Amino acid sequence: MERLSEPLAAPPDDAHRPPPLREAGLSRASADISTANPVQQAIIEVVRRWRALIGLPLLCAALGAALALILPKEYEGVTIFTPSQQITSSLPSNLQAIASQFGINAQSNGYSVYFFAQVLRSREALKHVVLDTLSIDDRRVAVLDLLDASGDTPDERLEDGIKSLPDYVTIRTDDQSNLVTLRVLAPSPEAAQALVQSFLQAVNSITMASLNTGGSFEWRFAQAQADSAQQALRRAEDALRDFYRANRNFASSPTLQTEEARLQREIQIRRDVYLTLVQQAEAAKLQAVRNTPAITIVQPPQASLEKASPKASLWAIMAAIGAFTFVIGWIYFLYPILPQHLRTRLGSPNSRVARFLTPRS
Repeated sequence: MERLSEPLAAPPDDAHRPPPLREAGLSRASADISTANPVQQAIIEVVRRWRALIGLPLLCAALGAALALILPKEYEGVTIFTPSQQITSSLPSNLQAIASQFGINAQSNGYSVYFFAQVLRSREALKHVVLDTLSIDDRRVAVLDLLDASGDTPDERLEDGIKSLPDYVTIRTDDQSNLVTLRVLAPSPEAAQALVQSFLQAVNSITMASLNTGGSFEWRFAQAQADSAQQALRRAEDALRDFYRANRNFASSPTLQTEEARLQREIQIRRDVYLTLVQQAEAAKLQAVRNTPAITIVQPPQASLEKASPKASLWAIMAAIGAFTFVIGWIYFLYPILPQHLRTRLGSPNSRVARFLTPRS
């Protein structure tokens, strides 16, 4: 009876009530996450947002690889050449030796690899190639058709072809080995090889025209100077002849002996000048009619049977990296600074974007 008369204990206050088991587990999990190391936090973050961080880059990689397989294939033709050693030197040997002491590579020929690289990039060379007709698989194909040049008139098509052709050409120079490497992309290996051959013909034709034109002008100048030197030599010889006629016995006269020596020196100088100019004129004349190639082929034009572009693996990797970078920027940089109403709208269950890009707790 005494037990029954004892007052019942008051129920515990809510503030002192122990948390439910589920809430206690969540609080401990949150504490574990907050105290986890960076590697664990990264793993948890990837698990929470695997659709955006893993799924979307993989999807973009697959789309990139599929696009690379659908796009037209391009094959690469390559050749290597060097300036011909038959081109005359533009610098004397003593100046070349001085330049080499200061680390300047003065080429033994008058045209360096940079000259030929600029010729390949010049409008004249591009025009020569664009107007060419290639022989591919026993049929003639115009380069303008190969480039799919557009335009209402032939001049507009030519201009469009000249502008688009450099996008398919890569030129590299090596001044140490004195080599020029030319690479050209085309829809087929045969077309790539034919385009490379057309470029070689263009650079050789332009260089030879330059050499012949320069040699022609040099020959005319040297020939005129040689004619003038010949006349001066004849005048000096006539002066010595007149001296002998006027002074048959000059052995006993020191003054006449001195005059004879002076006339002899004058003739010798005029003779040396005349012979030098005649040699230069003959060399320039040969240069004006030279038809030997201006370049020496080190590696003939070749084309690989394996496509050079587009690479499916490269496109897949670039697409995955781009998608991953976009997702990281959106979740951790752009989304936190959006206005509240936009964040609420993107976080709505009805939003399809929320499934991939909206951070979830």
